[in-house]
Order: sequence, then C-alpha cells, then structure tokens
Amino acid sequence: MSTATDSRFAGQEVKRSLFHHGVKGQRWGVIRRKTSSGYVPISEDAMKARIASSKPAHALSNNEMQALITRMNLERQYSSLVNQAPPPNVASKAAKFVGSLLADIGKQEVTRLAKGAVSMKVEDALKAKGKADLAKRIAPKKK
Repeated sequence: MSTATDSRFAGQEVKRSLFHHGVKGQRWGVIRRKTSSGYVPISEDAMKARIASSKPAHALSNNEMQALITRMNLERQYSSLVNQAPPPNVASKAAKFVGSLLADIGKQEVTRLAKGAVSMKVEDALKAKGKADLAKRIAPKKK
C-alpha cells in the first residue's frame, strides 16, 4: 500500500488499497436467496424451472414442459406436506379435556357464589325490614 495525496481531501494523507465487499465463499454466477439462517444457493432444478416458467408454453420443448410440470407438482406436494397440521395426539386430547373440565367447574363455582351472595343480600334486606322470621326460612342453612 502506498500513501498519496488526493485533491479531494485537501492535502490529507490517504491510503490507497483494494477492499473486497462481497459474500465470502460465493461463486460467480451463483444466485443466492436470503433465509433466516443465512444465504442458501438455489438448486439447479429450481433455476431451470424458473427460467422455463418465464417462457410461453409454445416456446417450450416437450422435455422442458414435462420437467416444469414435474417440478411444480413436487413443489405443491412439498408445501402441502409441510403446512399440514399434525394429527392430534393423546396429550393434546387430554389437555383439551382438562381445559373443558376446568371451565365447567369454574362455571359451577361462580354460579354457587352468586347464589350465596344474592341470598345473603335478600336475608339482610328482610332483616332490615323487620321480617327476620321470613329471612330464616328463605336463607340457606350455613354449614
């Protein structure tokens, strides 16, 4: 590396050197696509299918069209298999059962507490009106 002055930097000393700003290990002509884990090269079959799909049908040979159709069918099958929901297993069925059981018990408890609160308010109101004997007959027995 040599040092030289450059007219753009008004007399400051500038180091001239060559820097590489590419992707380490990338070969010329290889197209890469970005994924969550980094760069992954596109397969040769996928590249051929992409090129063939950009052509009109009458411009494709029988072999090219067959290869394109095969590739498209494989991609569709792969995506349907990957996106398919797994079958429910015993653990998920048990979790669903326990969840519904807890919800039912919760509803019963809320109903019981609400009935108790209402009967207490009715009893208090009757006692305030001077009808304690009626309040004793209506109110549930305390355990």
